[in-house]
Amino acid sequence: ALALQILARQAAGPRKAAILKDQRLKGMVQALQDHAQHLEVWILCSGSAALGRLGTLSLHAAHATAAAADELLRRSQEKLGHFSKAQAALLLASLALVPERLSSAVGSELRNSLVSMLELQSQDLPPEACAQLAPALVKLRSQSETLAQGLAKRLSACDLTELSPEDVAKAAQSLVALRQAPNKLMEATEQVLRHQIHLCTPRAIVHFAGSLSEGRGDVDVFKDFLMPAARSFISDFNCRDLCTIAESFAKAGCAEADFLADLAEMLQRKVGDMGAHEVSVAFQVFAPISYAVPALLPAVTQRAMEVASELSPKQLTHTLQGLSRSQLDAEPLLPALKRRAQQLAHVLFGAPWELLWAG
Repeated sequence: ALALQILARQAAGPRKAAILKDQRLKGMVQALQDHAQHLEVWILCSGSAALGRLGTLSLHAAHATAAAADELLRRSQEKLGHFSKAQAALLLASLALVPERLSSAVGSELRNSLVSMLELQSQDLPPEACAQLAPALVKLRSQSETLAQGLAKRLSACDLTELSPEDVAKAAQSLVALRQAPNKLMEATEQVLRHQIHLCTPRAIVHFAGSLSEGRGDVDVFKDFLMPAARSFISDFNCRDLCTIAESFAKAGCAEADFLADLAEMLQRKVGDMGAHEVSVAFQVFAPISYAVPALLPAVTQRAMEVASELSPKQLTHTLQGLSRSQLDAEPLLPALKRRAQQLAHVLFGAPWELLWAG
């Protein structure tokens, strides 16, 4: 179980392909499954975490670890009364990593048991467990409102400087997404950024920008801390990171043209990796500085034609709004967007008038 945890962390980096192809990995997963009924609680917990992380790396890895993961989850349900609060939190966080496991029969039953258990004990959870659990609740949504409130209250009462900046930023962004982020928590999050900016990773910068952009962050924090840090990490950001940072600065009202141009120039090199979300954001946030990087939006338009069939209703609306704002000649793209709108007509209940206005 511990070896699988280490391999799962390493596989998130450049060694991913080599690790996933290693035949020994299959034997380790099988051994864990074969001995599941005799495993101690801490091994069930760490093994589930490892299999959950491996399951996020590829569709093949998710299928290859599914049987072992189900067996560990089944045994965890049987021994749930022996789990500590921190172990229960880690198990729920691991369960939420792979949607198929969360919605399976055994996963659904365990999820409900864990949520009920942690709702009663949220104020006694270690701060580290709260910070790690918060992102998982975004995937649970309506089933976890009470638990999210408890985590927000617990984190607001803790000294967040004892946690890593990345954990603080990720937890804050998750609770903002769940609309469970009190002002006290956001003020503490901002203080962590101010005092520990030198400890921030590229991921932490993205999460801080996302969490503080919803009208809660001081503009000076964006200009004096996040902007210099983002510039120093700019080559480390992927497409989604670049779009998230640009969108966050735009929401905060401090998107300087030269900074957006730097982000746009880096994004232009990675257009081929953009997905539907990045396409929908790029048209909106980079339209005002299209003169600085004139080749970006035409390249995004070409990419949009390739991913048009993947656009959600909200992404389709944002794409049309961005095209309208950019005044870009995107005639070849419009038929693809029209087809997608027709496909989504039955689920456009949330924004038909907005979509028509954008069109």
